[in-house]
Amino acid sequence: MDALFIRELLYYVVFWFSRVLIAAIFIRVIFSWLPFRAPEILFQITEPILSPVRRMFQKSPLGGSMIDFSPIISLFLIQIIANFILSVL
Repeated sequence: MDALFIRELLYYVVFWFSRVLIAAIFIRVIFSWLPFRAPEILFQITEPILSPVRRMFQKSPLGGSMIDFSPIISLFLIQIIANFILSVL
């Protein structure tokens, strides 16, 4: 296989993986506003990302608020990491 092909393949995998994660977090946030529970698969996809961010945020001085900022922070982190990886590729 060609090195350019592998680079393009990695680029698209990282790009689409980050987009799927962002979409899953958005959908989970929207489901949190609705009166019924989100599908379990949505929790399985997003919780490994949101849980560590939520724990770090709760330990900070701003952590006692009633609003969960972990989706917003996670979205920024995913975007920053994906942009960094894509710029290297």
